[in-house]
Amino acid sequence: HFEIDAVFGLEDYERFVFVMCVLEHYSQHVCALLLGCSVPEVREAHTRTLNDLVRSPHMNRSQNQMLVQEKM
Repeated sequence: HFEIDAVFGLEDYERFVFVMCVLEHYSQHVCALLLGCSVPEVREAHTRTLNDLVRSPHMNRSQNQMLVQEKM
């Protein structure tokens, strides 16, 4: 439930991680293999990306609350 503008506002690496992990449902391990980095790097980028999207002005408050509830 993300506005496309919020996704386009991400840095390239974070956007790749978001698309692969969230939209394409690749595991963090597979993302790391495909991106040539470590699993902890993908995990950190994934977390950072979700936090950035939650704080994005392109999302409304009800969407932010749903995302936070899903993460719990």
